[in-house]
Amino acid sequence: GQCGAQLALPLWRLAEAERALELRHPLFDEHDGRARAVFVDSEPRAVSATVRNLTSVRPTNVVLDASGRGNNWAMGFGACAAELPAPQGAWPGGGVNECARPLADWYCSYGGGEGGGAPVLGLLRQSLGAIRREAERSSFGMREVVLTHSLGGGTGSGAGSALLQALRDEYPASWLVPVVVAPFDRGDSPLQAYNQLFALQHIGEFADACIHVANDDLAKQVLLRSAGASSGEPFGSVGFSEQGGELHGSGATLKALNSELANDLAAALFPHRLNNAAAAPAAPG
Repeated sequence: GQCGAQLALPLWRLAEAERALELRHPLFDEHDGRARAVFVDSEPRAVSATVRNLTSVRPTNVVLDASGRGNNWAMGFGACAAELPAPQGAWPGGGVNECARPLADWYCSYGGGEGGGAPVLGLLRQSLGAIRREAERSSFGMREVVLTHSLGGGTGSGAGSALLQALRDEYPASWLVPVVVAPFDRGDSPLQAYNQLFALQHIGEFADACIHVANDDLAKQVLLRSAGASSGEPFGSVGFSEQGGELHGSGATLKALNSELANDLAAALFPHRLNNAAAAPAAPG
């Protein structure tokens, strides 16, 4: 989704800069150096902007739709359920078959799917295909998958839930670790609380671990870092304004929040390499 794509830009920029320090890196293909990442969204704007600013993305690993998911978990999840065969309500995992099929039927009747019981080659199947190809390219297989998405949007929460469930069925022995971003308490979507509820239920059932980050906490962290904790304004009422992409009255942007989280994730995903790079002596000038 949009959040995952925007977070991926600073995270993979760090990874690309680090890869220049060594020949082999676990986040990149050992043969051609391409990023072991798949970018998925129901509309192209955010992912296209991210891909244009990275050098290692494999073009076939960019999976896009053009319809959006309306900030609605049911639309995101139902669109993925509509890709699956209708007989016996076949849905990976088996635990929510009776829930998935009505959502798929509703989505098809709404106009988002083909209906008639035929599988649709949409976001879910294309994403699984790209992930499977990455697993086949690696000599280590698919040991773990890290997903980055929001909890408040339709694609991140809904399609992310469906992809997580399908990955658990396809790779039962792999570690699945979603990195999820909760929306601002003063968000602009009336459905964000429901989207979070359904997405977290799926994460609790199908993930092995979860890194949960709230936008409000990230905003506080950015403000404290940029202002040196000198402001007397209370942080409990942080909100987001679409105008200029700034947090109310702070000058901080969503770009700053994404960079902050990307640095934290990089320190968790490859801390040894980052520490070695930081400790390396500077080249004589």
